[in-house]
Amino acid sequence: MRTLSTGSTNFKKAQLGAIEVYGVNLTGRDSIANVKLYKEEFKLNFPIVLDTDNQVASTYKAFAIPTTYFIDKNGIIVDKVSGIVDPKTLEEKFENLLSK
Repeated sequence: MRTLSTGSTNFKKAQLGAIEVYGVNLTGRDSIANVKLYKEEFKLNFPIVLDTDNQVASTYKAFAIPTTYFIDKNGIIVDKVSGIVDPKTLEEKFENLLSK
């Protein structure tokens, strides 16, 4: 999620409403307080939810942390990247998503 900081060109596009960004904490051991601290530290202003029972990880087969999913306007997963996504790749994926 560090690649989605508020200074990122990609996230500015998301803020305009063209793309919705959500974070999911898959550790199951964290607290809401820790998530708030993380959001403040990395200047993230999108929702982050806790997957306390590993339901999201299981449903989406998120075995690597982080895993980034690109979901189209119809709710279909059109792309997935396991591991850290560099800003250039993220921008390309966002542009591809917006072009559909």
